Amino acid sequence: MSFKQKRLLSEPIHEFAICVAPLYGKEPKWIQIVEFIEHHKMEGATLFYFHIGNISDYDRKVLDECENNGDIEVKVLQEKYDRPFYAWQLIEIQDCHMRAKYHSKWTAFIDIDERISITQNGRILDFLNSEDNGKVAEIQMPILNIPKYEDAPLRYQNEGQVRKERISN
Repeated sequence: MSFKQKRLLSEPIHEFAICVAPLYGKEPKWIQIVEFIEHHKMEGATLFYFHIGNISDYDRKVLDECENNGDIEVKVLQEKYDRPFYAWQLIEIQDCHMRAKYHSKWTAFIDIDERISITQNGRILDFLNSEDNGKVAEIQMPILNIPKYEDAPLRYQNEGQVRKERISN
């Protein structure tokens, strides 16, 4: 069954999906991408929507591998008129909202350097489901910004490198 066909189902096939703010720029993001996905999988997310501009070839390979695994959907930002990539934020929000509609019960909009912060024990998905009364349209939660002080290595070398470079040591 294709993604298009799945979107026509009466019940969403994903409980919690995440729309990631557009990625652009040649600085390495592969560690951020992988850590972001794995962190939010532990919180209950089952699908990620990535919108990308001019990213590095290695970052694109990481995204392609995640897409091949079925964890993410990737949309390349392009049109016939140039615009700075930071100007894609509003377009990405609308596009991702329409992609997730009827496909995901809950959809979060988060930057790659952010994490949702909840004060209760349990996963984000558990909290969202505890608040669901059939009438909820939006829940706003605090966001933790994850600072990045220097660029990540260009490519994966070994596990020790990842342990040293990852954001959440």
